[in-house]
Amino acid sequence: MMNMVDIILWVIVPYLMVAIVVMSFIWRCDFSNNEKPKRGFKLKGSLIGFLISGLLLFLSADMSNIFSLLYEWLYGLLTLNPNMDQLATYPLLYIIHWIFGSLLIMNFLETIASKVKIGRKRIYIIEKLS
Repeated sequence: MMNMVDIILWVIVPYLMVAIVVMSFIWRCDFSNNEKPKRGFKLKGSLIGFLISGLLLFLSADMSNIFSLLYEWLYGLLTLNPNMDQLATYPLLYIIHWIFGSLLIMNFLETIASKVKIGRKRIYIIEKLS
């Protein structure tokens, strides 16, 4: 059976990440603000943490079933029916790697949002949605 920490890390956090990614993508597509936020330290820290945890995961864990575990976890999230008993068996290193990977993806949202253009005119997503 899963405890509350496992439920938060493997079920609630992924859905929150999707909501944060979508909302930050929409908000960062507002190109009226010419200031660029400083991302250097967060990006380097997330990248270093992601690489170190991935290397430790590769060296210490049994890698034979990692893709099937990831597939079943993502399928459960997409169908809104995660398998709680399976999630309880994931090692702590998977959780740490998932957190650093999520932070790394969130750091690249500014780059993704700044690339949304049609020709020479930039799209203002917020204006188009209303």
